[in-house]
This record gives sequence, structure tokens and C-alpha cells, in this order.
Amino acid sequence: MKKLRILLVSIVGIFVLAGCNRTSSDPDLQILGVNTKNIDRIEIIHGNIILYPDFDQKDNLTLIEDFSTALDNTGDKIETLDENLGIDLVDAEAYAQNDAENYFVYITFSNQQTLSLKNNSKEEQQNCDGVLFDINNMKLHWSKDNKFVGTMGYSKNSQSIEKAYSTFLNDIKNIFIDLGNGV
Repeated sequence: MKKLRILLVSIVGIFVLAGCNRTSSDPDLQILGVNTKNIDRIEIIHGNIILYPDFDQKDNLTLIEDFSTALDNTGDKIETLDENLGIDLVDAEAYAQNDAENYFVYITFSNQQTLSLKNNSKEEQQNCDGVLFDINNMKLHWSKDNKFVGTMGYSKNSQSIEKAYSTFLNDIKNIFIDLGNGV
């Protein structure tokens, strides 16, 4: 368990400094169908704590792969929901911080990207400049032209979804617990 926590703490480091003059050790790694070289930054947010992972650390790639797997390999279909955050892209961090109960992944892209998921879905969103993923509620909010304009979520709450996300969510929670304990 300790090895897993150390690995996860290392992995979290990959999420944020994606576009800051780095050379990823895996140029083909993708999340949401977007190559990580097109990600400007990733943050993992829980209340007032924000993790800024470092893509340069090879071990950190595992967290992105785990997140991508949770998104892509669930047995249920993701679809567009009739929801809209109604906020600007720059306000996403504050929005997530105000919801201290949930965990979020906030991603901005270096240029507009097409989001695509590889699960049972044909959903695709073009010209996205950022996303805010609510891990607890398994909802992906996307932004176009610096405004959040839509939400994707799962059509059914099947066990495969709950299992994939609960594992990822527990890993993230453990990272924040370790941070609080000075690990």
C-alpha cells in the first residue's frame, strides 16, 4: 500500500505542468483523445488544495493513464447532458475550490482540441480549450471560446463505472491524505 501511495504521489505530479517547456517521455500518451503535448496545464483540486503534477517525471504518467482508463474503459456510454456550468474557463479553479466536498481535474489546452472518448460512446466535442472533470459525480464539463458550454456524463450508473471511478477517486483521496500528513 505504501508503494502505491508513493507511486500515486509521484503520478499526481504529472497532471499540471504539461505545457511548460517539457519533453514528455511518452509523446503518444493521450487523455480524452488529446495528446498530452497539447495540454497547457493540469490541476487536481480538492477544496483549497491544488496539485500541480509534473509531466517530466516518468512515474507520474501512471496517474494520467489511470485517469484516461477510468474515462475510456467503463462499460457504460457517456453522453451529452442538459447541463452547463455557466462560468468562464478562468473561473473553473475557483468553482472547484468552492466545492470542498468533491475532487476535480482541471485541464487547459495549449490550443483548441477535439475531445473524444473511446468507450461505448460516439461523443466528440470540437474546439475545446479546457475541461473541468468532477471526479465524484463523474461529469466532464467542457469549454469553448473560454466559456463552459456543456457537460458529458454517463447514461446509466453501472457497476463498471462506479468501480473504475471509485478506484481512481480513492487513489486521489489517499494522495491528499498523504499531503496532509506531510508525506
